[in-house]
This record gives sequence, C-alpha cells and structure tokens, in this order.
Amino acid sequence: PSPEPALNKPRTPPGVMELLPREQVAFQRMLDAIRGTFEAYGFLPVETPVFELTDVLLTKSGGETERQVYFVQSTGALAKASESAAGDSRPELALRFDLTVPLARYVAEHEHDLAFPFRRYQMQRVYRGERAQRGRFREFYQCDIDVIGKDGLSTRFDAEIPAVINAAFERLAIGEFTIQFNHRKLLRGYFEGQGIAGDQQLLGLRELDKLDKRGEEAVAGTLGGGGFGLA
Repeated sequence: PSPEPALNKPRTPPGVMELLPREQVAFQRMLDAIRGTFEAYGFLPVETPVFELTDVLLTKSGGETERQVYFVQSTGALAKASESAAGDSRPELALRFDLTVPLARYVAEHEHDLAFPFRRYQMQRVYRGERAQRGRFREFYQCDIDVIGKDGLSTRFDAEIPAVINAAFERLAIGEFTIQFNHRKLLRGYFEGQGIAGDQQLLGLRELDKLDKRGEEAVAGTLGGGGFGLA
C-alpha cells in the first residue's frame, strides 16, 4: 500500500493578524469609533482596490519600497498577454503598500466628479513584504484622512487634521498621548537658517528619518559632522 500523505499543520502566515471572535468584536468597535470621528468632522469614505497597476503604484517609488511590494502574478494566457503587452519583467499588478498612492490615482482619475476641497477618509488593509517581527506586520490596517485642494488649500486644514486625531484618540480612551509633527518645510527652513542647502538638506532629512532605527545619539553624531555642523 502507498504511504498516506503527510498532513499539513493548520497555521497562519507570519506577520498577519487573525483574531478570535471576542477580540474581533473589540477590534471592530475600535474601527467604528475611528470611523465615527472621521464622519463627524465631515470626511467622506473612499475605498480603492487591494491591488493597483504596477507601473502606477511604483511611479515615484523604487529601491527599498519595491523590494517590499507583493506582486500579483497572473496565470495562464492572461499572464503571457500582460507580459508581452507591457514588455516588463514585473507582474502587471501589485498589492498596495499604503493608501497614499491609491488616493493620488483616485483623485487624478475622478477629478471631474469630485468637489474640492475633497475631504476623504479611508480604512483598509495594506501589505508590505517586511520581515515579520513584533510591532511590524505584513498585513495591517491604515486609517487615513486627507484634504485635497485644487489651485490652493487653506492652512486651517493643517490645524484640523491633528484636531481630528485628538478627537479619535479621546474617543478611544487610550489615556495620555502625544501627537508629533513632521513637516519638511519647517525642517528645510531650519536648515537654511543654519546655512545648509541643496543636497546637504536632503541628506539631513534622510538622517532624521532614521531616528527610530538608529536612535537619537547616532543621528545627532552624524548631523554634528559630515558638513552639517548641527549640535
């Protein structure tokens, strides 16, 4: 008699979240609270497909971002037709890695059907091919709000966005929290005041983006030398 096939042990892929019903109810209530806050401030819901055309999704990306993208590989005749038409070794479709690029595509495509300033919220899963570890998932939710202007946008929205975030966190009753701001125009203005311009500014901004990974001392050491001269 032939040997019985080995049984595969049921298991979830690493880097994903799968909840039992009681936890799922609590998670859903959290999403509902965030959604209710967004709508109370007049933001409108938007959903986009889980995948986008690769050439659109990666238009201004590459390098590290492209290495983290999950490509969607079609099969059979569809795959051959797509590859021959595109002349590209990459698959035609890729899973979204955030909600920003899909939003840009959405607004550009539906511009004539939208009222501006366009106030949108979006709460959907995104996918990143990262090494699964504590606090970093391959599949996770993003809860985004954006105000898209046309020919101009009032600076009052810069104050409204953190107000919405504050209201959402208070509604969730998570306790004390701090909202941090990261605005490149402010940073560039500071660099210019220090006599730093051009490519050196870009290098400095990239170094600041590494604060979470390298720590304050390492980043301060780099910015204190290498032509930056910042203490």
